[in-house]
Amino acid sequence: MSPELTTSAVLFKKYAIGVKFVTEDDPAAFEAAIDEKTKAIFVESIGNPKYNVSPISEIAKVRESMSLILRLIDASRRSHISTRFH
Repeated sequence: MSPELTTSAVLFKKYAIGVKFVTEDDPAAFEAAIDEKTKAIFVESIGNPKYNVSPISEIAKVRESMSLILRLIDASRRSHISTRFH
């Protein structure tokens, strides 16, 4: 897990914001983790520590169908991209 995700989880907990971690790249796993309180999906473009590449377009479809924010963390560049469409 990237330092960005770990830091976010600690910070969110401080403000009583719940965090769920999905440990596989399957979009169905992301969909299964979503509930009525879910506001965003955070995805690493290249996973840490496995160096796996997430199927971002498929995960984006899950996000789009539920009107959530998708935050993509590009660990190779340390950049963040967020999208939200209605």
